Amino acid sequence: MTDEGEDTVLTGLNRPTKAGVEAAMAGHVIEQAELVGTYEKSR
Repeated sequence: MTDEGEDTVLTGLNRPTKAGVEAAMAGHVIEQAELVGTYEKSR
């Protein structure tokens, strides 16, 4: 999971794709964090 803080509202994303959102975010990311975890499936 990734969390990114931004400094602006993204516009023009009526039906956003991952690539479209990443392109709109380019140059506006001011903070980035990554959360990594594990899980165990119960039997």
